[in-house]
Amino acid sequence: MKQTFALTLGAVLLTLGSQASAQNAADPFYGDWEGTVKYNGQNQQVAVCMIPLGNNRYEARFFKEFGKQDDPLFLITGEIKDGTAKFIDHDAFSFDKVKYDTQDGIVLDSTLWTGEVKNNTLKGKLGGKDKGIFDLKKTLRTSPTMGKAAPKNARILFDGTEASKENFLDNGTKNSIRWELKDNGALEVNGGDIIPKKGFNDCVMHIEFRSPYYPDRFGQARGNSGVYVNGAYEIQVLDSYGLPGLDNDCAGIYQIQRPAVNVCFPPDYWQTYDIDFTMPRFDADGKKTANGHLTLLHNGVKVYDNLELPHATPGAINPGERDQVGLLLQDHGDKVQYRNIWVLEK
Repeated sequence: MKQTFALTLGAVLLTLGSQASAQNAADPFYGDWEGTVKYNGQNQQVAVCMIPLGNNRYEARFFKEFGKQDDPLFLITGEIKDGTAKFIDHDAFSFDKVKYDTQDGIVLDSTLWTGEVKNNTLKGKLGGKDKGIFDLKKTLRTSPTMGKAAPKNARILFDGTEASKENFLDNGTKNSIRWELKDNGALEVNGGDIIPKKGFNDCVMHIEFRSPYYPDRFGQARGNSGVYVNGAYEIQVLDSYGLPGLDNDCAGIYQIQRPAVNVCFPPDYWQTYDIDFTMPRFDADGKKTANGHLTLLHNGVKVYDNLELPHATPGAINPGERDQVGLLLQDHGDKVQYRNIWVLEK
């Protein structure tokens, strides 16, 4: 089974019975599924991203395995309601799919997926253009670096305590931050960007984050924040679950590079960034002699390997790249949460 290779590189795949899900209890269906689809006489192992759209509606993207940049094998849209799933090809209603009309309506050149949801399984059949059956089970990926302890000599920036909030300043006022400490020990975005009181330069950094469940929002409004390394280079934080993974999607670096693969977890699931950063170098006259570099593991998967950073990204507070800001966490208006933030200077 192809998932075996992928798991050695990054996110760990578990059945729901082995770890409690963090997802929104009001919507038990969105998130990761895996299993098989047998269609037109072929048996295909699949990994499915069930993307929530609100009001019991979903977009399901079927891949050969999680964490690969391949195009979806199947892309279907529909609803799960009262234990019944009904989906149809995503592009079913384009004009070129209309075969002919009848007294009762039109006939589409598309596939209808129908099934039953029960005990974290989704089983059913394909009818119409393609014929077959499918058998899926709910799964849960977790990052292998989740909860990673700070090494000796590391600086703890946030550990879930009220006291550690004092390690940050509001970037605008340079006063105490207004971000909220939640009951789960997370720091939730509120009232402006924040920076550490004391900056740093070349470093290894660990950050855990969670985008909120906003099923009725799309694009950049879907759980947006950002990790600005040294206040200059934004690593995007966004609910980009199941999407192609562009430079403005989760783990993307605006106008510089898209991640090698999109390993974004579903909304309301904790994720990890593990960053190894080297600042650019300048001579005595302030001329840049070497660009900065960054390696990033997103949920344990290396999406950049010593990536060269030719310039600061939009919105940087350190556009000249020389200052030792260390970090900026962005308030983009969405209730993104952070926890377990530490840095080890190199």
